[in-house]
Amino acid sequence: MGKPVLTKMDQAAFTHEILLMALKWWPFKYTDGTMVPIDHNTIAALDQALSDKMVVRILGMGDQQDKAIIPFVRASGAVSGQSPSGTADSTSTASASDGHATKS
Repeated sequence: MGKPVLTKMDQAAFTHEILLMALKWWPFKYTDGTMVPIDHNTIAALDQALSDKMVVRILGMGDQQDKAIIPFVRASGAVSGQSPSGTADSTSTASASDGHATKS
């Protein structure tokens, strides 16, 4: 029969809801020293890039992104510049600075 199909998702609303559920405290204060409450209005006022980074940490997605780079580490005992068959036709390496694999 009919399975629900998501045709689009409001990423900002998703981010706001995750932050509202997860945050119990934050360091933000008004100029008079009172704490800024964690509510829909203050969450919506946050910079979107900051909100996205906070949600990535909350959901543990940063750990998964870091693990995605690990497959490019050479196996123990592998000779530099040689493929598994023993020929030096190509190698894959990962740059620690940008996390992208390059093929030479």
